[in-house]
Amino acid sequence: MLRFLQELENLKRDLIAMADEAIAMIHDAVQSILSKDVTLAHQVLDAEERINKREVEIEDRAIGLIARFQPEAENLRTLVMVIKINNDLERIADHAVNIAKRAEIIVQEPQVKPYVDLPKMAQITEGMLRDAVQSFIQENPGLAHGVCVRDDLVDNLYDAIFKELVEIMIQEPSTVERAIRIIQVCKSLERVADLATNICEDVIYMVEGRIIKHGFDRQQNP
Repeated sequence: MLRFLQELENLKRDLIAMADEAIAMIHDAVQSILSKDVTLAHQVLDAEERINKREVEIEDRAIGLIARFQPEAENLRTLVMVIKINNDLERIADHAVNIAKRAEIIVQEPQVKPYVDLPKMAQITEGMLRDAVQSFIQENPGLAHGVCVRDDLVDNLYDAIFKELVEIMIQEPSTVERAIRIIQVCKSLERVADLATNICEDVIYMVEGRIIKHGFDRQQNP
């Protein structure tokens, strides 16, 4: 049992390191647009292969722990959540790569409009990610609930940006391609916020055994 707990802690530590890298990728991808620094976008693209390898390694180790030790109850829930969170982090990194690819083009173009809501959206999303990771580290369902609530703020900012850019495209058709690229960046951020929420829902399940996805709030048998 002691060996299992040691390996589980090592696995969680490596998952946290992967989360830190995914958060840094999101930050750098957005910052490359805001600061017109294409080198930041290139750094994100260079990190893609590394984080993909991390995702495969962590999943293999988690499955191996389940096969070798056949854990039950809380320990099994934790390993299942490690696998799910690991997958969410890889998808977050994918969204960072998508933003970076668009940033390579955006930084070379005139701005459609001043960036006002985009940095707000990015800041909230990054904060949600950091708190999602902390809720996992601390096994803190209260912190996880707070992240879930903030998802609405990101959704509202996305809606506002989308509506404003559509109006600009209607008035100035020459901006269509540039505006669509910004919308795609914002959509990626909105999806990252959703994935941060998914992580927090998994933390709540891991700690409390409650499913809160899809409007459910159901206690599970240990």
